[in-house]
Amino acid sequence: MAEIKDHAVLTLPAKSRYLGVFREVVRGVSESGGVAEKQIQKVETAVQEALINAITHAYAPGWPGPVTLTAELDGPQLRICVRDLGIPFDQSLEPVHPSNTSHSGLQQIRTMADKVFWNCLGPQGKELHMEFNIETDLDHGRDHDLDHHLSGACEKSPPKIIEEDDTAPLAPHTYTIRRFRPEHGIGVARCAYDAYGYSYPSADLYSPQRLAQLNENGFFISMVALSDQTGEVVGHCSVQRYYIGGTVEVGQAVVNPSHRGASLAGLIFKDLVKEAIKEGVSSMVDHEVSSHPASQILASRAGFSPCALALGAMPASMDFKSLSGAVSQRESCVVSMKLLTHPDPSVLCAPSHHRKMLETIYSAMGKPVTFKPVPPSQGPAKVTIQMNQEWNIADIQVKSIGDNVLADIRRCLEDLLEIGQVDVVYLELPLDQGDTTDLCRNAEDEGFFFTGLGPSSVTPGGESLFLQYLNTQLDLSLLQIATPLGRTIFDYVTREKQRLVQSSIKRKT
Repeated sequence: MAEIKDHAVLTLPAKSRYLGVFREVVRGVSESGGVAEKQIQKVETAVQEALINAITHAYAPGWPGPVTLTAELDGPQLRICVRDLGIPFDQSLEPVHPSNTSHSGLQQIRTMADKVFWNCLGPQGKELHMEFNIETDLDHGRDHDLDHHLSGACEKSPPKIIEEDDTAPLAPHTYTIRRFRPEHGIGVARCAYDAYGYSYPSADLYSPQRLAQLNENGFFISMVALSDQTGEVVGHCSVQRYYIGGTVEVGQAVVNPSHRGASLAGLIFKDLVKEAIKEGVSSMVDHEVSSHPASQILASRAGFSPCALALGAMPASMDFKSLSGAVSQRESCVVSMKLLTHPDPSVLCAPSHHRKMLETIYSAMGKPVTFKPVPPSQGPAKVTIQMNQEWNIADIQVKSIGDNVLADIRRCLEDLLEIGQVDVVYLELPLDQGDTTDLCRNAEDEGFFFTGLGPSSVTPGGESLFLQYLNTQLDLSLLQIATPLGRTIFDYVTREKQRLVQSSIKRKT
């Protein structure tokens, strides 16, 4: 039997409001195996039909029992199982007749999945199994070619990371920096291993085929540094199109330890900026871990300006030991932005009690903004949730400020906390949809607090106000903030968090 590459299990009440959470689990497992986007959408649709069937027919009205979703990648197959403890399934209902609309979703599932079958488990309920043949043969973070090139390497201790400032004088080398090509994939993977072992948080770097696919479809723009003496890949950096419009995230910067001291990271980034501008990129976002001040200084030198803190962004199990020492709590990040073009002036409507801080951030960023009232959005609110179960974080995104938006935010937060194992919840509020002062204050009454601004999920090239809710303990005094503006934002966020704690105590007394 092939080695299982990824596996996830989620049990929730049989309620339609949890459909989005189940879809996020399916998408996360699918993406980890490099499943094509079109096929992921097909899988999501089939799974949603199976869940709707369970929610609608398994239990008596008003008595929703549990539904369990199991998703696993096993070799070239993606297997999905939806299990409930409701009424036994009558096999005579299949094949389904067109007049039997109560189970018409099962017909749709059969057109999407490569294999569908039921397991009746008696007192343990029933299971609907779906199997999908995927087109890639990616292994989570590795592939067969890479295993061949790294044979025996796993028996060694991960190499010590040497900072550029501490490295011994490098023997004379010259380099060629160029756009990534598929044949560079193995070299990038080897470079990442030499620099971080298998601890780097982006598995894409360890999968040559996946890295080639992401560059081919334009989601990544990657640059590599090649040694002119040996021809090997000794450095890499990329930008990823995670946001709408012309904003990208920069990261995956790795330099072979034996070539540190040659300022390769800066040279790669300089050419990466040129390529990004050619591809229509207007701004970049960077996340620098708070336990590694050197990364914050390097980002500042590269023209990035701090704009927010992402507290508890990564689990404490994330291995940055070779860079920053052991991390005793969830890792936090300084979020920074760099504008690549001269932006047009923007008219925004920020919460009045945070306006001065936002003016400071925008001024340092070099983006001209004017704060004044903006007509509110009309119609119903639109609020969505993005989840990363691997890191136990979630993002509540307010797409449209409309009727009952606070009630929607409160419901999303309650659902996330009910699910459990969500340590950090981010809240994104648009800055161009009317006065957000009351909404922001009401969200703060629910336990959210100001953390800065970041790329908008609604307005291309725009920014949103970000707040956070912590469902875990963080000692902010352990954060290391290296730049003056970063420290200003940190001090402001710390005061805001403490202010809300004190307000909560007063309300309770």
